[in-house]
Amino acid sequence: MNNTSRWVWFSIAIVVVILLLVGSYYYIYAPKGKKTRILPSEVENRITAEVKDSTCHYKQERVWSEKEFQQILGDEEGFKERMVNDFKEAHEPYGIVIKNCYIHLDKDNRITTLECDVEGFVYKSDDSYTAEFDWLIRPLGLDFIDNKFNETKDSLSWSGVINGTKTSILIRLPPMNKTYAAWGQPNGHCHAHVWWKG
Repeated sequence: MNNTSRWVWFSIAIVVVILLLVGSYYYIYAPKGKKTRILPSEVENRITAEVKDSTCHYKQERVWSEKEFQQILGDEEGFKERMVNDFKEAHEPYGIVIKNCYIHLDKDNRITTLECDVEGFVYKSDDSYTAEFDWLIRPLGLDFIDNKFNETKDSLSWSGVINGTKTSILIRLPPMNKTYAAWGQPNGHCHAHVWWKG
């Protein structure tokens, strides 16, 4: 076997090893059974989630183009039903309970608003609370630390572009004396969880 043949076989072996490593990494770390939500092509998407005790009031305002909003008005009831069903389908695999869904259409400003209550993501132990927010941020492809959410004493927030849509997220949390900093104590956050004492 000459040097050229050895080089070819060596190159093939390296490519196979790299593919095996990438495949193994994806198999181990990729979320299983979770659907990624692809947002429609609205102009702007504003999400607010306000945590009180063990419940979250979720509000999503979508600003649409004139053409898209006219299509929505052409089948308003069907749109409302699809919007609620899509929201539940994208989020319920995370083990949360979604209740009291309501949709409002602001026809003057081309805005649709989805509001609902979310339960089953806050856990209490003595006076310590932990909230799992992967149901909110993972379908959007976000991470509190990797995407550098803004941290304050009563919120985490982010703004940017997702699937071509200007998007903002505000998570209102119980007010504390310290910022909800990454890995902070007694209140703080990690990649998808937030904790505090109350």
